[in-house]
Order: sequence, then structure tokens, then C-alpha cells
Amino acid sequence: MPMSSEPETVDFKLDGVNDPCSKNEDINFFLTGFSIHGVVDGGSGSGPAGLSLTLKQDGKIIDTATTTEGGKYWFKAVAGKYEVSTGADSSVCISHGKAVVE
Repeated sequence: MPMSSEPETVDFKLDGVNDPCSKNEDINFFLTGFSIHGVVDGGSGSGPAGLSLTLKQDGKIIDTATTTEGGKYWFKAVAGKYEVSTGADSSVCISHGKAVVE
């Protein structure tokens, strides 16, 4: 299970003069913990935005998420075995109904 930080990336051009590293400036990242994240594939390019997903552990809903542009989703979680599935109100389903994450 990957560790998450905010921001995930910082873009800059390393030029040896004006970049944050060369100017001895700090680049701060904040540890946000462990997460389960991925992409729901739409099968024809970009995944769907606005799809309700649930994160379950031992059949109990732990968290919910909504996919963003491109079908991306993110749940906060601790190490364990989880099931990601579409929400009960969803009119679409993940292939085979669910995906298990360990």
C-alpha cells in the first residue's frame, strides 16, 4: 500500500541558478498516510467522472469516494485487505463487480 503525500509532485526546472534547490529553498511535502488509489477504466479511453465507489473491509463499508476526471479515485486506509466496488446507487459496475486490494 503506497504512502501518500500532499502535494504528490512539485514541478520545477533544475537550472542550477533559479530553481528552489539551487536557491537553498525548502520544498515541503506533508505526509497524508497510507492510501488506496487507482483508476476506473471506461473501456473506451478516459474513465468516468462522478462514479460512486465504496471501500469495504470484511463486508463493512469503511469509506466512500467519487471518481474524478479520468476515473481517478482515492481512499485513506491503513494496511489490510479491502474490496473496492461501485456504490449501491451506481448504474454501472466494475468488471467482475469488485476489486480486492491487499
